Amino acid sequence: MENINQIIKIWESNTHSYDQREQLFDKLMSIYNYGYLKHPSYVKQILLTQWDLINNRTKLVIKNQLIIDSDKVLESLMLRYPVYFGEPMTNYYNSMKVKDCLNYNCTNLPTHHLKYAIVGPVFTSKSIQKFNVIHVWGINLESRNTNDYPIYVNNNNLNVGLYNNAIKDLFDLIYQSALSTTKNNQLIHIRIPLIGLGAYLNSCPSTDKNLALSIFLNTLVSQLKYSNIKVYLCIYDTFITNDLIFKQWYNTQYQTKAGQLIIDRNLFDVSMFNMTDNLFLVNAWDNKSFIGNGGSLDNTIDGYLISANGPGNMIPNSSYLHNPFICTSLLSPKNWILI
Repeated sequence: MENINQIIKIWESNTHSYDQREQLFDKLMSIYNYGYLKHPSYVKQILLTQWDLINNRTKLVIKNQLIIDSDKVLESLMLRYPVYFGEPMTNYYNSMKVKDCLNYNCTNLPTHHLKYAIVGPVFTSKSIQKFNVIHVWGINLESRNTNDYPIYVNNNNLNVGLYNNAIKDLFDLIYQSALSTTKNNQLIHIRIPLIGLGAYLNSCPSTDKNLALSIFLNTLVSQLKYSNIKVYLCIYDTFITNDLIFKQWYNTQYQTKAGQLIIDRNLFDVSMFNMTDNLFLVNAWDNKSFIGNGGSLDNTIDGYLISANGPGNMIPNSSYLHNPFICTSLLSPKNWILI
């Protein structure tokens, strides 16, 4: 196993000065075998001019269990594949450059069944100028080979109890990430996509896909216990809003939160907000990849949001900088938020 403490020292030393951060960014971009970001000059500019603010305010949020193994959390946080689509996409990046830049071998990396979020401020060239991103991941059932599949699918049936508890933990992480980084009980706006209900359900038993949607929607409402949070559920695919399961939920559970819960479409359209709003966008991250995963070649929310590709070009931003090899404050357990 890699020497985590030694890697931490190296990563921290890479961000000490303006010149070191500039060299780090250039090395990181050279890892990929293609133009990873659509706006690299902007992200680099923010790294050089706003790193102190981003590094100090970006937090790791994790459930306060009886025993938190900080070494396992650090392994999960640090030892990741640059790009992971159900398996390491080794044709997308240069493993030797990963070793040269980040000082670990990105092959046969350990898997830990942990759930946590990374939350922090990002800058954008659009009029809103600054907002926040919460990076979390859903239950990965995109193939029978994922680590989640044997846990949540038994005898070709979704384990409803375990899946329901995991979705509760997901929303708890989202809401608490926003609450713990906002002051004075101010109104919080959270824009949430259908996390885990797209490609992550590819191998879910077909008869249970509607059940997964129902659990997600009902838990979204049941966990929304905070009067100062306003949620915008962003559903891009209209076939979902025409689904009978969604209509039944809309006519019952949704109505209990009318005014506090808004049905929206485009996650990336933040034109109605301004810089003074406490705005959070939720990113559907992956449990084994860097933040941003496949970047400009990744047609998911993670790729769009971080690389400014596709619909993400509506709000080009600096969220790639939340990766822990740049935001090194994440590497200190004393900076973690326990919920």
